[in-house]
Amino acid sequence: MMKDLQLSDSQLQKIKVIRKDRHDQLAELEKNDKISLKEYRSKKAVILKENKKNMESVLTPEQKAKISQKKQERQIGQETKADYRLKMMRSRLGLSDKQFEEISKEQKRVSETRKKIMANENLLPEQKKSAVKDLRQSGRSNMEQVLSTEQLEKWKELRNKEGNQERRGSSGAQRR
Repeated sequence: MMKDLQLSDSQLQKIKVIRKDRHDQLAELEKNDKISLKEYRSKKAVILKENKKNMESVLTPEQKAKISQKKQERQIGQETKADYRLKMMRSRLGLSDKQFEEISKEQKRVSETRKKIMANENLLPEQKKSAVKDLRQSGRSNMEQVLSTEQLEKWKELRNKEGNQERRGSSGAQRR
């Protein structure tokens, strides 16, 4: 994303210093074996948060707007992919209109809740990860309640098949 911002030489130099400082702080933290894992994670989160703030302070309002726009575009792309997957699920599993509506509502709920979790700055990264994992599991449980036994089996089969293709790199999806 930084390539698209057309950073000045001065900005590049400042960013280089900020990154080196972050690297040094994290390396120092790694060396400290006298702290608990919880303390380590908490201190790491503080370092990364401070780094983000410092990086943003180097950018102009136009560059910040460009980053915000790129994030929005990425969000729209993710929503488009989610809509496409939902429509493919409808076709492949033969979902009724009622099932489609229930699953669509559930996916929107999960998506909105995930956004709130990720935006919550009071949570450590590990807490966010755990909360999102729990949310994903509840979404799957709700999905299982909506699908018939046959649809559920086919859904699991498709998920495994698609997951295996992605891991092997043989899916038609574009990679970054």
